[in-house]
Amino acid sequence: MPVSIRKTSYKEKIDEAIKTIIINPATRVIGLLIDDFMYSDKILLIRKDEPLSAIINTAATDGVYIYVSEEFLRNELSKKDYPIRIGFTLLHEALHIVFAHTNVYRLYHPQIGNIATDCEVNRTIHLKNYIVPEDYYKEFIFPENIERSIVKALENTLNKIDRPDCIEIAKKLATKLLPHETKYWNSATVPSMYGTIMSYINKVLRECRIDPDKVDHKRIDDYIRSPDNGGLGDILDPRKTLPKTEGGKPLTPEEIEKRVREEIEKTRSKIEKYAGVGRGAILDILFKIHEPKIDWSEILEDIVSGRGEEVLSTWMVINRRTPYLTPGYKRLGPPRVLLILDVSGSITDQEYSNMLSEINEILERNGGNIYLIMFSDGVVGELSGEQIDIDEVKEAIRKAPHGGTVIYDALKKATEVMESEDVVMIFTDGYIFDVDTEEVKSLADTIASNVYAALYIYTGKVPEAFKTWITINYYDSKI
Repeated sequence: MPVSIRKTSYKEKIDEAIKTIIINPATRVIGLLIDDFMYSDKILLIRKDEPLSAIINTAATDGVYIYVSEEFLRNELSKKDYPIRIGFTLLHEALHIVFAHTNVYRLYHPQIGNIATDCEVNRTIHLKNYIVPEDYYKEFIFPENIERSIVKALENTLNKIDRPDCIEIAKKLATKLLPHETKYWNSATVPSMYGTIMSYINKVLRECRIDPDKVDHKRIDDYIRSPDNGGLGDILDPRKTLPKTEGGKPLTPEEIEKRVREEIEKTRSKIEKYAGVGRGAILDILFKIHEPKIDWSEILEDIVSGRGEEVLSTWMVINRRTPYLTPGYKRLGPPRVLLILDVSGSITDQEYSNMLSEINEILERNGGNIYLIMFSDGVVGELSGEQIDIDEVKEAIRKAPHGGTVIYDALKKATEVMESEDVVMIFTDGYIFDVDTEEVKSLADTIASNVYAALYIYTGKVPEAFKTWITINYYDSKI
């Protein structure tokens, strides 16, 4: 049976590696989690003569324990920068636990699940400014080299089913079907990446006249990361597979993405129960508030200039003693902000921090009078009140599921709750699936025509649907 790292001669070396994670403010919380794993016997050493060594040649996790190969450990310890190298490995596995990735290995193509989850984990480590050894960029999966790993995985499958003649077809179709922009791989959710990759694989198989339903990827890959160790083996049972078809028809990439997302969400509660941590625990460090980049005092002043001095006529009978006050007239104060916030999986940690910093400034300037609509696959949460603070906004985001990016439902909801005096603001990275549809454009025009002001704050590009709105590029901070 594997032995606790804490009870081996490697303990001090692992401690050094953990310190490299903790001293980086952006990875400190995860470093503390790993430190706790060390002293609660959840980091286990796999010796060469143990059965698990056959499938774990570096490190792995089942969602409860982190397993480290002794052979890999010895090799890394022979290098001068071993604390950074081992630290990267521990950080990598800990993030798999935090992001509840272990359930992806139940899928009917576990190797592709591993590619998608490794990409999310490694890009997160990179974005957290943790030092990544130069050779790791070539050896492990990052957004810049993910296409190579995908094609290699398909080559393995084609060789094992005696169809090496299809490898050239796979390479040609990769250039046509796989996204080549690093932005996609840097922001897409695991379900989205999995659906994209599986769509490509199935297209190649059909081009080669191979029925995708008859290719048993589980048997071919022999790559089930679910060791029988008392951990989460029950929910990683390789006999449990996702359906590949429905009603005799192949699932679309969108349907595959939905199924994968459902499988991941099913296991989050179990991961949190056993490991004592979930994505919410990590968000504390992601949601750091800094000085806003946008000058909201100038923007809001321009939009609602003189608003505090304005009065609005009403149909109520005028009060004879105070005809300049209500009833009869209503003095206009700071406007309510109807905030439409993108919380989809493509929003990076840094973008969350940036958006929340701007929202914090807005709340302080209008007294916290907001109606918040969060969207990803649809409307995933709402929050309203006249004295909302930034902590309440953070908590609402924590509770919201983070999936794809579809804005129609959020705009529809906005038309139902908006008032003529509202200032409507959308915060997004601009990567919205349905943004070019006529329905979205119509709703955007309706909102812009019926509220005090409509602002579109973005980090990507301005879609045609929002050309009638006041647009603010966060990077340029210009209207």
